[in-house]
Amino acid sequence: IMGRMFREVERQIKKDNVQALEALRNQGIKLISPSSEALDEWYATTSDVPNRLIEAGKLSQGMLNILEGHLKDFRLRQSKVNE
Repeated sequence: IMGRMFREVERQIKKDNVQALEALRNQGIKLISPSSEALDEWYATTSDVPNRLIEAGKLSQGMLNILEGHLKDFRLRQSKVNE
């Protein structure tokens, strides 16, 4: 049951994302790809955010583990789709 619910939520999110991007484009906003240097800076700046959230009591280690597991599964599915 939960798997079906997650798939439905994922489908709706994808649909919403497409609509949101179209709305931005209709307003004249152009999407750009960041440079590799900008991406490196982004990753360096954000890599410790989960640990800071745990230290601040905003996120538990257990919840982080669950989130990271879902991200891993999602990225694995995406890599298979893009093959």
